[in-house]
Amino acid sequence: MRRVAALLILHTIQALEEGKICFNGCSGHGACANFVCSCEPGWTGDDCSHSLVGGNATVQTLTAGHFNVTAKNWTKLLKKKDVVFIAFGSRSCLRCVGAEGAYAAAAPLLKKMGVPLARADADEPFFRELLQDLQLGSMPQVVAYRKLFAMPYAGLHAPNELVAFAQKLKQAAAPSLSSLNAALTFLGVDSEQARRALYDETGIEEEVTEEDTLPGTAARVLGLFSDIDIEDEESAEFMVAASERRQRHDVYFSRVDDPEISQALIDAGFADRTPAVIVANDGRLVSHVLDDAPDIGLGPWVDAETLPAVGELTHQNFARYEALSRPMLLLFLDLRGHDRGMELSGLSGGVPNRDLVEEFKAVRRDESFRDRVAFAYVDGVAQQDRMKALGLFGGARRLPAVAVNAKEEGVIAPYPESLPLDRAHLRDFLGAFLARRLRSKEDSDAFALQRQNDVFDAKWLPKRKPRKKPTEEVMGRYEVFGEDSIRAREVGKIDDVFVLNRDNFAEALAEKDVLILFHEEGCEACAALTVYYKKMAERFASLKIPSLVIARFDVTKETPPLDGLIAGPLPVIVLLPAHDKRPPFRFYSGLGKVQPMMKWVQASSDIAFDLPELCHLDPSEIEAYKHQVTERERRRRGEL
Repeated sequence: MRRVAALLILHTIQALEEGKICFNGCSGHGACANFVCSCEPGWTGDDCSHSLVGGNATVQTLTAGHFNVTAKNWTKLLKKKDVVFIAFGSRSCLRCVGAEGAYAAAAPLLKKMGVPLARADADEPFFRELLQDLQLGSMPQVVAYRKLFAMPYAGLHAPNELVAFAQKLKQAAAPSLSSLNAALTFLGVDSEQARRALYDETGIEEEVTEEDTLPGTAARVLGLFSDIDIEDEESAEFMVAASERRQRHDVYFSRVDDPEISQALIDAGFADRTPAVIVANDGRLVSHVLDDAPDIGLGPWVDAETLPAVGELTHQNFARYEALSRPMLLLFLDLRGHDRGMELSGLSGGVPNRDLVEEFKAVRRDESFRDRVAFAYVDGVAQQDRMKALGLFGGARRLPAVAVNAKEEGVIAPYPESLPLDRAHLRDFLGAFLARRLRSKEDSDAFALQRQNDVFDAKWLPKRKPRKKPTEEVMGRYEVFGEDSIRAREVGKIDDVFVLNRDNFAEALAEKDVLILFHEEGCEACAALTVYYKKMAERFASLKIPSLVIARFDVTKETPPLDGLIAGPLPVIVLLPAHDKRPPFRFYSGLGKVQPMMKWVQASSDIAFDLPELCHLDPSEIEAYKHQVTERERRRRGEL
């Protein structure tokens, strides 16, 4: 027994001398060197115990897919294949690993279709320039190329949705359906009446065997034709509309050319006659006879009818909403708990974002609002200036919030915060606006007063955060910046963090790698991170790295001059590299501790610099740290 103990002690001494003792042995997800864990991709933390993707898997960014593409083979690849998918990621984007599973699952399915899934590093200068031209900021991103034409993909990063979009690009803009069941499945409906009509006319009895492989949220547009020789102009117009919308992930086109199938659908009431177009969107069907063209033209009519029931309003699709020339009922949400490319998630004021959108959808289905109002949700954190323009104040802390974008000069119609966000009250509010009873903030307040005694489900009354108050400081736990901070008063040292604002923003960023912490008053998480951020700034200052600036930006009273910088819950840390400060931006998504932040800054900066081992420690702290790690590990191993 003594021999075993002696061997354990000898092993510990040897490991100590070699610097191979780390917290928890790096949890099996990293390599230990000089008391520091170098974590495998997808893992982070002092002991590599925190998974960025969930589960116990080790995931390498930019590995799923068929091959990596570079600036050298880019043009050759796009010319070689009719359809190519490029999935962009970044090793500086720690949480980009979350999409790797979807890409890995989609890759073999796409390969069967002859569609390569290539990977590209968004941090390479060539691809940064490309993404900037496409106005794509945050990562990850998927861009489909068809005959060299770029089509940014805005759908879910899920295998079935990626495959469906690839199929759309591979086939005709509006493939012809050869059976009634295929047409019904495409429309997402079932109709015994149509089957009976087909059987009565032709004696054909179809079995229900078609499977819907399209995304459930996508709109479907079906053209009905019975005599192409006569309906050639309408058919051509339909195909033009389908071709021009091929790049959209949220709408799919098909057509029926068999006169008997078309007649069966007409007999079942889906359309009046041919040539016609039927749109299925959010469980609602609407049809239009093509030779009686809408005033706005078929394409714009399709755009209006295929807008998502309640989709996200972004700068990419804003023109489609604007073209409707309708008031918009806008739902501002806190999307900081929602991962881009995934199904809508997160909470706003304690209410699930998905539930709030469902209430909006219920209001949209009201026929009294049809063709009169557009509905959308908006990232309320990123669009606080737009909120203010619509009479909504208080910023992200007052989310969720609702207002009408009235399209009329001087008309302001914010939804009262005192009212629940349920369909009944939203419907009444919108009805009052359309009846021209809501023209100002005062009108909205009067509307709320009239409804103050309503009975409603408390679930729909958000628990919004109170107006910001300064966080109470506790040394080493919650701190603020500047000369008035508790550390400055008690220790006599002001932090080494440069203060950015809108006035000095552009000048301060020139020719240097700049790390920025976005924070606000009353943000407890910001105050907690400030402790480590100030320590990191102090360590970088002692290392005297001239190419690096550690800065902060207080968003309490002003918003950053560049869009897209606040892409997550505050606090947000972003590094703007020395050579190109345009999007896609490099966001930090690891643990808020000094060492991992310093190593990430080193790896993400354009201008290289060296860091000492145990970079997060002052020289005077290193021996004590080694002793602490050694004692802890010996206890864990049962040696003490």
